[in-house]
Amino acid sequence: YLPTQADPVPDGISGPTPNSHFLVRSGVPAPEPAVFRVLLEVNQSWDWNAYWTNNKFPGDTAYMSSSQPAVVYEAVVNPGSGQREFPMHAIGHSHWSGKTGELFRDLGTLTTALEIAEKITVRIP
Repeated sequence: YLPTQADPVPDGISGPTPNSHFLVRSGVPAPEPAVFRVLLEVNQSWDWNAYWTNNKFPGDTAYMSSSQPAVVYEAVVNPGSGQREFPMHAIGHSHWSGKTGELFRDLGTLTTALEIAEKITVRIP
């Protein structure tokens, strides 16, 4: 499933993260795909740690206000499985200053960035 010129359904939602629990409602156009992935990118500015220091990339102003890169979570949703809840798992992180769409799989340098969300679940009706 991808948005097209003829069917321009958005594939993303962006906005500030609420301070507590929240629910995002979304949908896919009919017919529903047999299996699909849901990806979520979560970030918290100014969360430096021993690896992601404020002088790691001198001159990169986007990085200097970002700190640890955004964590990317994934759930593989199979509506035909009978399962209605699909837990999301951290699968990597984005580029430290958002310059590429590359997924970096190594989570070993992240600390508090992995603690932003306690639990993320995709639920289908």
